[in-house]
Amino acid sequence: MTHSESNITIIFDPVADPADALQMPPGNLVINLTLNNTISLSLPGFTNYEWLVNNVLKGTSSTFDLRASDFGRTDVGKNTLTIEAFRNSIPYGLSIEFTVVE
Repeated sequence: MTHSESNITIIFDPVADPADALQMPPGNLVINLTLNNTISLSLPGFTNYEWLVNNVLKGTSSTFDLRASDFGRTDVGKNTLTIEAFRNSIPYGLSIEFTVVE
């Protein structure tokens, strides 16, 4: 399955090791420059959010939008979205690979 126009809630597994507690639902994220799509992601119930795209801070709330309008031709190919957040003073993180296409 490919996610190209959707709202995605990142899954939190409280019994998992903190390194594996955040998980993406199955599927690939695709940003299409021609279709100018947006993918909205959310991670409710945490604090101190940091959403990074290719290691650059882009957001600090519980939701984040990957918008085609934020990318250009030089971004075509594989990219990385990283979410870092805290719950009960425990840090959690997840790196998600996504693809930008023309």
